[in-house]
Amino acid sequence: MSNFKPNYETGNKEEKSPTPANNCPRKVWLVKITSFFFHNYKCHPFRKEVVFRIKIFTDAATKGNPGPTGLGIIIIANHKQIQLAIPVDKERMDNHHGEFAAVHFGFKYLIDHFSNNETILFYTDSRILSDAIGKNYTKHYQKELAALNPLLQHFPTVVTQWIPESQNRGAHNLANQALHKIE
Repeated sequence: MSNFKPNYETGNKEEKSPTPANNCPRKVWLVKITSFFFHNYKCHPFRKEVVFRIKIFTDAATKGNPGPTGLGIIIIANHKQIQLAIPVDKERMDNHHGEFAAVHFGFKYLIDHFSNNETILFYTDSRILSDAIGKNYTKHYQKELAALNPLLQHFPTVVTQWIPESQNRGAHNLANQALHKIE
């Protein structure tokens, strides 16, 4: 890999030696992504501070189709974990609508409690949801996607990734706990 980084002021290339991320120079953009492992930092070319990534895992559990729904959300930020279990009894929905509702609630929570310059790593076990966000299109859930898009656009970078249900156990358990609160 080359040690040449662009100089954003002059447009010329200048040689820079590798620098630790916690002392990242202003003009260097460090994003290190290795398959499914994301490091907890990156430097943005126009910001001096280190921007921490926030991970969010969501899931929904429904009883019946449609029926009462439990939403489970786990947010990992600054080495702390926030667990949210939200029972939804008033509005009956199927599991797919519940998945969209969980993401909607989770991103509203992020907007209310974190700054808008954060990088969000969003994990879901719903293929329909991850494909809808990735393609910005869904055949049956346009209304839900249209409501979700402004929340996603609030943050400069949102990386959406589908994960198997076995890797989303925390959010799944919270969704089931919320569903049991309704009964």
